[in-house]
Amino acid sequence: MAAANTDSENSCSPGDGGGADRAPLTRIGTFLNPDRARVLKVVSWGAIVAWCVWWGASIHQNTLIGAKRAWFAPPYFGIDYLYNVDYPTRVWLSGKDPYEDKSHLFVYPPPVTRMFAWCKYFTPEQSLVIWIVALGLMAAGGAWAACVARRRLGLSPIPVTTAIAAIGFSTPVVFAMERGNYDLVTVPLVIAALAVMKKKTWWADVLGGAILAIAPWAKIYPGLLGVGLVGLRRWGALASFVACGAAIGLVTLEENKRFLVNNDLHLAITKYISDGSPEGAICPWNHSLTDHWKRIWARTPLRPLRRIDGRIAAALILGPPLVWVSWHVFRCTRREKLAFPYLMWVVALATFVPPVSNDYSLFFLPLTALAVWSRRDPLLIQLTMYALVLWWQPIGLPINGRLLILVKIAGLLAMGVSLAERALEQQAAQSAGGAEKPPAGVTESHLPLAA
Repeated sequence: MAAANTDSENSCSPGDGGGADRAPLTRIGTFLNPDRARVLKVVSWGAIVAWCVWWGASIHQNTLIGAKRAWFAPPYFGIDYLYNVDYPTRVWLSGKDPYEDKSHLFVYPPPVTRMFAWCKYFTPEQSLVIWIVALGLMAAGGAWAACVARRRLGLSPIPVTTAIAAIGFSTPVVFAMERGNYDLVTVPLVIAALAVMKKKTWWADVLGGAILAIAPWAKIYPGLLGVGLVGLRRWGALASFVACGAAIGLVTLEENKRFLVNNDLHLAITKYISDGSPEGAICPWNHSLTDHWKRIWARTPLRPLRRIDGRIAAALILGPPLVWVSWHVFRCTRREKLAFPYLMWVVALATFVPPVSNDYSLFFLPLTALAVWSRRDPLLIQLTMYALVLWWQPIGLPINGRLLILVKIAGLLAMGVSLAERALEQQAAQSAGGAEKPPAGVTESHLPLAA
């Protein structure tokens, strides 16, 4: 009877058969029960507008507003671009050797000066603004590509505006734009290469590999993309990647010799500073496993692990996951659906190897997470993702640098597991008859874990 009374109170008219649940909400009901998708869209657009205003004001004031609260210390707005890219490029454009001045060490490969030759048409300040805007567009493009990959994998969708806001306010993007760094150029190169390679023709593979070959000549660590091409079974692209990369090196052979000399000097200085503080604190904006290996275990019960060389430790920690994830992708018959997040993950893993690895180069890890994370991932993966969010957001927290680098490593490994899960799911779907999507009415949370 009580239930009948309740139905009567909620009915719009007598005898409607309990159809109140299907009746439109009143104005009060709509206000108290807003459509979550619409709210998310409004909030996301608001965040994007706020982000644009924030960066516009920061560029106008020539300083990142609120930078003192970030994970990283801001020495000078756009310092990496102005000091390490714009100035050496202008030296090269004037006909001089940018590698000659050892007091102003230019440590980037020769093609970098060609990539930024456009700066001669602008003042250094103007070209910095153009480059910061370009970085923002690259970040947005990466977020869009992650959403596309997520949709192709049949995961619960994330609105593109939400993804752009999440990436725009991420630590790596804020850090990269504040410094004017150019690690993000790998993202549009991968997007362009994969777009070309969709045709699965010999010429498409050659062109795709040639596009990817540019990335290691911007920053060296994307050279691990070659392993990614093995995992994707794109042998023509791999051959082109190697051949075009070698050709670029031969064209600038004499400059490369001087680049290697400067790079060795830079690494020697870095090693000298690092060896001087083997038990020092780990900066929260660094994630070099090779350089920080000894510091991770300093003053801990696991101190004997410090005897292992950092390079060997990195190989032992990062090598097996790389092989394991690549094997799962290699075996998956629908590996093209995994191509973008897989290559992003491979490059993210590579950033842990160089002795100098600041977090602006870890942009590829959040992109991987946006593309492959799922609510049906194991609990440990979910917990790791929640921990990674602490670093993902740009406001510095009172977290020990040692713990933070372990969180980044755990996040990398967790996303490797997610990639393997998605590969197994795609393989299972193919074996089940090629079903692209779950049955109607079945949501992502209802699907079982891949076996």
